[in-house]
Amino acid sequence: PGCMIGPFASVSASVSIGSHSIVNAGATIAHEVKIGNFVTIAPQAAISGNVTLEDGVEIGTGALIRQGVRIGRGAMVGMGAVVLSDVPANTCVVGNPARVLRQLPPFGEAHD
Repeated sequence: PGCMIGPFASVSASVSIGSHSIVNAGATIAHEVKIGNFVTIAPQAAISGNVTLEDGVEIGTGALIRQGVRIGRGAMVGMGAVVLSDVPANTCVVGNPARVLRQLPPFGEAHD
């Protein structure tokens, strides 16, 4: 319930999407991806197979997520980031390869 799949988004086989999540225009979600509740995937992001996005994750425009990666609850991936390994909960990562920029408040509390 409450999910939105934008125009030209591609969602492959065996993908689960939690409630109130958004897969924006042109995003690509590969096979066996698990998307939690209240997740935002910005336009043109590409998420490879067997990735887990826990509740409250935000993926920036054009970000690339490598297969098998877990993005922790409330984490944020900056636009254009290339994520090659797991991202801990409540962490903001940016760059290529992605590196920690800062810690975030726990999911459910206000972000700066």
